[in-house]
Amino acid sequence: MLVTVWRHGEAGSAARDVDRTLTEHGVSHVTATAELFKNWCHRSGVIAPSICTHSPLVRTRQTAALLHDALSFSITNECEKLAPGHADYVQGLFLESNCDHQLVVGHQPYLSHLINVWCDSVAHAFTPVALRPCRSPWRLVAAPSFCTVSPLGIISER
Repeated sequence: MLVTVWRHGEAGSAARDVDRTLTEHGVSHVTATAELFKNWCHRSGVIAPSICTHSPLVRTRQTAALLHDALSFSITNECEKLAPGHADYVQGLFLESNCDHQLVVGHQPYLSHLINVWCDSVAHAFTPVALRPCRSPWRLVAAPSFCTVSPLGIISER
């Protein structure tokens, strides 16, 4: 199973954090990067994600909708466990077991922590290599706004 981890697009200010929406730049960046990711999947022979799971916050819902426009997911799920403040997200309870490739839209610093835990990045923090070993049953591919996870390690297109 591949898991692509995607941070929401740039968000503006709001009285409450949960109400922050994507900026115009955030929308255009997610849209452009989604096309890059779709093309990368095609060129690399990586199956496109069929499921998208996202945090319930507005900016992640908007990001997931823009990604759906480019990638046409079969299923889009909202998951409270991906909202800021939840500590159990590193267990991957939001992942679908019957899926070849799932995209997860969330927040920083939670996504970085998830990647650190799944890929034991402390041991590999200074490895500027495309492929790093992983402790998880997934592989992680890092690109401008997205990362994909699988047993092989971290692959970067930078």
